Amino acid sequence: MLFSVMQVTKYQLLFVLFLWIGGCATTASHDQSKPVFDTGALAEAIKDVRQSPQEAESHRHLAAVYTSRGEHSKACQSMLAASKLSPSNPGIARQFGLTCLQAGKLREAHLQFAHALKLEPSWRAEFRSSVLSQWIDALAV
Repeated sequence: MLFSVMQVTKYQLLFVLFLWIGGCATTASHDQSKPVFDTGALAEAIKDVRQSPQEAESHRHLAAVYTSRGEHSKACQSMLAASKLSPSNPGIARQFGLTCLQAGKLREAHLQFAHALKLEPSWRAEFRSSVLSQWIDALAV
């Protein structure tokens, strides 16, 4: 068991180094006009997904609601659906990366952040100032 923990730690450190050198950025985003914290937000977001299952933004908003509730596994599922519906959307790739990071899915976060950077290389500075600090915090735990 200790050996697998050591591997994860090494992977995390290598990934942070990769991101620092290669750079990429994230800013989790969703439709800011839709609430994510009120009591009816989850029901409304689920309703939106059911009404528009082929709309990436509805899945993205549902992920934001799940994230605000601490339900990171469900948020990852919603972001996976959004990503499949809109694979060339850099904002979705960035939010998916952050969602995976919050869920502790480091390998998937790495893939999503790298994908976001390919889609929009100008996010490198933003990554260094926002996401990298989250990675450092995550490694300290």
